[in-house]
Amino acid sequence: MDMDMGSTTLKDKHQTQQGNVLFLILIAVALFAALSYAVTQSGRGGGNADKEKQEMKIAEFFQQEALIRTFVLRQYTLNKVDQVRFDDSAYNENGTVLNGSSTGTGRSVGIFNPIDGIHKIYPPIELAENLGSTFDWSLKNAPLRFLGNEIGTTAGDEVLVVWRLSKEVCEAINLKLTGSKAIPITSDLAGGRYEVLRQNGAFSSGLTGSHDLGLFPGCNERQTFTSYIYFSSIRDN
Repeated sequence: MDMDMGSTTLKDKHQTQQGNVLFLILIAVALFAALSYAVTQSGRGGGNADKEKQEMKIAEFFQQEALIRTFVLRQYTLNKVDQVRFDDSAYNENGTVLNGSSTGTGRSVGIFNPIDGIHKIYPPIELAENLGSTFDWSLKNAPLRFLGNEIGTTAGDEVLVVWRLSKEVCEAINLKLTGSKAIPITSDLAGGRYEVLRQNGAFSSGLTGSHDLGLFPGCNERQTFTSYIYFSSIRDN
């Protein structure tokens, strides 16, 4: 009777030890699986990090646009200027006013003027198609069309433009604006003027073409060559 009880006890201990070993094996398998998953995810982390960085830069891009737009609209609404110039010129009762490819005279003030203007800002270079291209905010005054129809009248419309965004960034911007990554093609039209703040801090201006846009505001692909451009209305004339 005692021996039977002893045998039973040893058997129970043996089964318990087997159970412990099996439990430890299961824990080891689970830990290995967790480690493998962590390593796999860390390997993918670069892509996620790049996407998050792009999202942050696009958010910065839209913040800059809002800053420019707010200043411009305040000048038109509160200070009754005839035109805001994309430079650092002071308020001028007899300043140059653009109208497409022609010019006139009126009350003008520069966006970046040292009295009440905003600081110089540049679109995040990470959104550019390549680092070797000019990549700036510019203000265009040109008679624009949207899907073949005049925007406002045939007078020059004022529009913020950023040239040479990457295709991936344009798709992301249009997705935010429209829910689709589609990038329409814009055709070139005749005459307008542009003013731009270069990455080196210098201002420049000149004659430029107009456009018939497929998406406004949003990114369009220039018809004559593969170049992705963001357009956003400031004032429709």
